[in-house]
Amino acid sequence: MYNNTTIVTLQLCLLLRTGVQKHVAVGRMCSILEEAYKGVQFPQHILDAYIHFESLTDHSYDFNCIRCGHYPPIIILDANRKSSFSLQGESIREPDTHIENAAQMDKFWKQVTDNIVASPMCSKDILNPYKVDVQYQNWSQWMAPDSVFPSGVVNTEHKKVPFTKNPNDENPTVLTDEYIDTLLCEGSAKLVKDIAKDVGVDSSGSKMDIIVRLQHKAKKKSLFKKIFTKLWGRSGGILVMACPHGICYGIKHLIRAESVRDHIDMILSMKHQPTIVINDLSNISAAHGNNRKKNMFAPHKGRVVDSSIENLNLLERKQLDRDMPCFNSFHQKYHVEPL
Repeated sequence: MYNNTTIVTLQLCLLLRTGVQKHVAVGRMCSILEEAYKGVQFPQHILDAYIHFESLTDHSYDFNCIRCGHYPPIIILDANRKSSFSLQGESIREPDTHIENAAQMDKFWKQVTDNIVASPMCSKDILNPYKVDVQYQNWSQWMAPDSVFPSGVVNTEHKKVPFTKNPNDENPTVLTDEYIDTLLCEGSAKLVKDIAKDVGVDSSGSKMDIIVRLQHKAKKKSLFKKIFTKLWGRSGGILVMACPHGICYGIKHLIRAESVRDHIDMILSMKHQPTIVINDLSNISAAHGNNRKKNMFAPHKGRVVDSSIENLNLLERKQLDRDMPCFNSFHQKYHVEPL
C-alpha cells in the first residue's frame, strides 16, 4: 500500500525494476502495460510508489566493471544539465568557513532513503522529519563504496562561493577563476553575450573573447552578483563518472553549475587515481588538480608530451611519436591498437 490509496504488487515492482535495468523508463513500462492490457490505467504517482519500494529494499552494491574492477584505469566525466532542478541561490545559506572538505556519503544517502520512505506517511500538515535540505554542509555525491576511501568522499563545492565578510562591502574584488570556469563549462554563447550586455561589457566576438573581457571588467562584488544571478537560476545538473564500458563509479547532484572542482573532487575521492581522465576541459582540470595535489597530473601538466615549439611543429606535420608502455600493457583488454 502506497500513500494509503494505491496497492502496488510485488510482481509489478519487480517488472518495473527489470525495465529500469534494461534501460526502459518506468513511465514507458506503464504505457506498454496500459496498451497491452486494455482498461488498465496507472496513477500519476506510480513512479513515486516504485521508488518507495526500492528505498525499502536492502540493496547491496558489490558489482563493478568486469574489465576495470574497483579501480578503473580510465575514467570519463561529464555533466547532464537536463537533470537540473529549480534552485534559487537565496534559499541556500552562505557556507561557513569551517566546513569540512570530506563529506559523509553513507550518512547523507541514508537520510535521502529515509526521506523517501517517510514521505507517503506524512500529510501536508506533518513535516517529514527526514527532509533533506539543499545546503553545502550536508551534501554529498554517491560513489562506488569499494572504490573510495572509507573516511569519506571529497566535496568542496562550498568553495565555489566567494565568502563575504560584510554584505554591504563594495570593495573591489577580482572575479574568481572558479566562476570563469563555470562560464566556460555551462554558459552557452548566447547566454554569455546576454550577461555581457546586462553588465555593460562589449559582447562582440567569440564566446572566449567575451569571457576574457568579463574576467578583466567584473571587479566589483555588485557586478559579480549581477552576473551570478543571471547565470544561476537552477542547479548544476548531474555529474557522472564512468569507465569506458559504461559502468557508473560516481554520480553527483550539483548545487551550482558544473566546474572542474567537481571533477577533481570525484577523482580525489578514489583510493587509486585513474591513469587516464577524459573530460571536456582537460587543460583546466589538470591545472586545478595540480593546485590541489602536487603532481596530480604529471609530467607535462597532464599532457602526453611537453607543449614545446618543437613538439607542436612535429604534431602539425603529424610526425609526433611517443612511446607509452602503460598503454601497451592493456591495449588488448580495451581492444585498441598499441602506441
